[in-house]
Amino acid sequence: MRKWRNWYTRYLEVVVEETPWGFKSPLSQTFLRGIMRFLILLFLLCTTSLLAAPIDRSASSFQMRKQKRYVERFDFSGEFPNLADIDIDARKKKNVEFDLSGEYPLLTVVNYEGSFGHLKGDLTGKYPCLTLVNIFCTSCAMQLDLTGEWERSCQLNIRGVKEDVTLILPEGVGLIVKTKTAPAGKVFAKEGLKKQGWMKVWKKTYHNELVDTAPVVLTLDIETTLGNIILN
Repeated sequence: MRKWRNWYTRYLEVVVEETPWGFKSPLSQTFLRGIMRFLILLFLLCTTSLLAAPIDRSASSFQMRKQKRYVERFDFSGEFPNLADIDIDARKKKNVEFDLSGEYPLLTVVNYEGSFGHLKGDLTGKYPCLTLVNIFCTSCAMQLDLTGEWERSCQLNIRGVKEDVTLILPEGVGLIVKTKTAPAGKVFAKEGLKKQGWMKVWKKTYHNELVDTAPVVLTLDIETTLGNIILN
């Protein structure tokens, strides 16, 4: 009941009988208590939004889609015995760090979609079942460390429009690296990667010496429009 309104209306018709009244108005005390409750609730909500939500290590699937909370780091370090796929939509994020340095006995697919800023990916874990990695960004500089323990041949598709794509490649596995750049873009390949064919200008393919003998072969399909491709 809005008592002030009820008192004003009744006073015009019939004078309301006097009642005891303290030094401080009960109405003002009730109002202040309501304000205090609102401020405490607002503080709790803001504090909760700043805390990073833990990732369930027993989960069989992970998916993040268009959350309002800003997330800088996706931390998958450690053991994830039931994780089978990772699907991340980070198109509204920037300066993202993606840590996939743990153990994933069932992980088969990784999908990452970003837009602008900078992506640092750490794929240095153990991958007995991983067969497909998709990393698609637009105006984003990418630095990806791929020196994990690859136990199965895997297809890695990496797409960018602007900025450079820098990769650290693993040792001890076969490598097939297919690149595509614009006329202004260049490919810088480390020693040990041999260019296949000499007539191609914007589409270049590189192999290492283990491509025909190693039981595990990584096939990288890398494309950027306005950036360079750096293979370390």
